Amino acid sequence: GCTLDYVPNVARPKNYSAFVSANYAFGGNNAAALITKWDVPLKRPKRAKQRVVITGSGLVTSIGLGTGPTLDALRKGAVGLSGIERLCLSALRSKKAGLVTPFKTSAIDRRLDFTGMNLLSMYATAASRLALVDADLRVGPKNADAVGICMGVCNGPPESDHMNSVFAHPGFPADINNFANITANSTAGWVSNALCLKGVNMTLASGAHAGLQSIAYAYNSLCEDRAQAIIAAGADEVYPQMYYNYDLIGFLHRGEEEDRYGCNFTYAKRKVIGEGAASLVVETLESARKRAAPLLAGCVVWAPQGNVQDEKVLSVLQSGLGGKIPRVPCVTTTFNTGYIETASIVAGLACALESLKNGPVLWPQMTGVPAIDSRSLDAVPEYLLALASTDLGYNYAIIFRTGQFVHL
Repeated sequence: GCTLDYVPNVARPKNYSAFVSANYAFGGNNAAALITKWDVPLKRPKRAKQRVVITGSGLVTSIGLGTGPTLDALRKGAVGLSGIERLCLSALRSKKAGLVTPFKTSAIDRRLDFTGMNLLSMYATAASRLALVDADLRVGPKNADAVGICMGVCNGPPESDHMNSVFAHPGFPADINNFANITANSTAGWVSNALCLKGVNMTLASGAHAGLQSIAYAYNSLCEDRAQAIIAAGADEVYPQMYYNYDLIGFLHRGEEEDRYGCNFTYAKRKVIGEGAASLVVETLESARKRAAPLLAGCVVWAPQGNVQDEKVLSVLQSGLGGKIPRVPCVTTTFNTGYIETASIVAGLACALESLKNGPVLWPQMTGVPAIDSRSLDAVPEYLLALASTDLGYNYAIIFRTGQFVHL
């Protein structure tokens, strides 16, 4: 009954200069690539030159829900590392993680519906909702198409529920709902559905610190006038299989190093893992001005793991800042919340921005390195450097300028 021009069974000779390959997937994630001959003349669209600002932030961590409560906990020296009883694992060498305390939708917004979501999507949705509230950005039918999301993912959603549903029944039937949840981009889909976001929808599954990369992607999309506002986020869930695997291959601290988590240059890979989500509302300056939105804002924001990999960042700072390095604060939330692979760098950035709104007061650092923990700010810095590095070769850096407007 369709009137498409099908080409069945036998090829049809044709000389095309271009073709489109399109794919449509779960959660509203669609992609298309246009491919042409090398000599086809193309008129390139002009790149818009939008200024970009940050107008809101939201956090879900083991020490607080929201940027403000998390910052308050950081200033009190709170540490959210606890036992892993929730994971129902035994006979492991590692015994702690930064697990988020269970919370209800009413703690965020009574109108939210977490039905069908795994923990990863719940954390991402809650953090993103908190960021929208902080930005005073209301999303409705009139502006839904102009508001999007870019979600950074590391390990992604657990596959265990899907695999258990398959292998627990004769004939190995697939559970469609569980299957849709195991794709990396399902989290962004859940957030979009829950918050009515119909604009840009992108998932970056590049591994650790993908949350910082999501900010850069949001910036480019806004510069190209593809949206008015984008939630740039990262989220991680500590689930049993992931924790078991990390313990098995020696990626987690244990014993005394686990109890006193800080910078430890003895080990190549070990860390105390955490979970949660961090979201920033990244917006065009034009959009923010129309809404009269309050705008958030040198110091360095980093996300150390607590192993020898951290020396790379400190070495880069030493070579780049030289004699200034003893005076430049390096701030992180990692040793309070555990190392949240995708989101720790964004969480640290959100807390730094929130903290600097009221002057040059940060929070006590717990790296265990006196030269870092003793630094303080005398004035609000003109620039913030967010710098992240991984043992897989991914390195990210974004400079933020403070002042009346903070832009990338």
